[in-house]
Amino acid sequence: MTIAALGDYLTALRTLLAGETAIVDDKPVRMMHFDGLTADRPADVHCG
Repeated sequence: MTIAALGDYLTALRTLLAGETAIVDDKPVRMMHFDGLTADRPADVHCG
């Protein structure tokens, strides 16, 4: 995995955890689940 690909992955992950729509392989993706199965969104994730 290249550094650029890792950056894209982390950006998509943080976007999904924020409850937003991310673009993966040029397609929009969202986390979809039943209420109560995951932590509340947005999940604020800090790096470093």
